This record gives sequence, C-alpha cells and structure tokens, in this order.
Amino acid sequence: METLTLLSEIKNHGLDVQAIDGNLHVRPRERITVSIRATIRQHKAALVDFLETYEERAAIMEFDGGLSRQDAEAAAFEDCMR
Repeated sequence: METLTLLSEIKNHGLDVQAIDGNLHVRPRERITVSIRATIRQHKAALVDFLETYEERAAIMEFDGGLSRQDAEAAAFEDCMR
C-alpha cells in the first residue's frame, strides 16, 4: 500500500498519526480498529520514514528558510512527493 494512501485512510478514520523517536503514535486509541492496527504495523517503517522526513524538511524550511509553518509544511509535502 502506498504511504500517502495509508495516511489518508488513517485520517479518514478520524485518527492522527505522528512519528516520534522512530515510533508511531496514533490517537485517539479508541478509534483504532483491528484492521487499521494491522495495516499500520505492516507498514510502520514506511510511515515512520515518510513522517520523519516530512517533519524534518518542514522544520528546515520554516527555521532556515524563513517560511511560515503552513508554507513550510506545504513545501515539505511537495518535496516528499518527488
């Protein structure tokens, strides 16, 4: 499954996912279904890689590039799509 498709599916279930120190944090926990949990576990490495890369690029663009957070996130997303 493509990482962006999976992230979209996670969001569509009302979940928020973050990569922190190589781990995934998915909230709210009570909304995580057995199926979603299995899919997240199966694709954990790709999710962590994408989210950490995205966050790092957004931070660099915001602090070093002088972009607003919103603009930095948009630019980082486009950059991650390449």
